[in-house]
Amino acid sequence: MSLIRVTPFAGINGLHRLMDHFWRDSRFLAPTDSEEIQPVRRPISDVYETGDSLVFTMELPGFDKSEIEVTVNNGCLEVKGERKAQEKEDRSYRQVQRWHGRFQRSFRLPRSLDREKVSAELRNGVLSISIPKLEAAKPKQIAVRVN
Repeated sequence: MSLIRVTPFAGINGLHRLMDHFWRDSRFLAPTDSEEIQPVRRPISDVYETGDSLVFTMELPGFDKSEIEVTVNNGCLEVKGERKAQEKEDRSYRQVQRWHGRFQRSFRLPRSLDREKVSAELRNGVLSISIPKLEAAKPKQIAVRVN
């Protein structure tokens, strides 16, 4: 007898992704009289754990550090920023695929992190944010005694 994996909510998850796409796509949003509504993008990111810290990496190609803001507030890590569109008078663009505008990502932080010692580094278009673990949360080597 073989087991068959059943995912009863697969259709609902697909609908959820479709609705997210719908609301993020600016073509479906009507601009207001005062300003045009732009979607807030969510850059690709990875989160991994080392023995000493929790590390968040985020792809932000072409961004300068002055365009990025990293904050920790109320147990959340928040990364946000904005890249302005580069308009040159001597150019007539036929196609623009590189995005500009606002971005934002938020992550709920576990209590086991030292939120006072957050470090961030932007290198080659990848933002790395490292938050060290509190001493109580770090793995401890237990010595085995022999009688």
